[in-house]
Amino acid sequence: MAAARTLSVTVVAHAGLLPPASGEEPAFTVRREVTLEPAAATVAAAIAGAGISRGEVGVVTVGGSLVEDTYPLGDGAQVHLYPHFGGG
Repeated sequence: MAAARTLSVTVVAHAGLLPPASGEEPAFTVRREVTLEPAAATVAAAIAGAGISRGEVGVVTVGGSLVEDTYPLGDGAQVHLYPHFGGG
């Protein structure tokens, strides 16, 4: 039986949503590669795979467009995550 194919996506966490990994320099933007099963390759799965609580994320974009958690991802996709914005 052949091994299942997986997809690789990049989660780009902005504004402190992810701390830098051991050995990484502190940065405003932190990137993580996430491997997903094709049948479950959604924004929600990528967020969980990066170890981020969905409640911490306010805005999600893929390809420059706002997307929902159920948005399907393809191999090589970049998912940009931003925290909730506030102000007055």
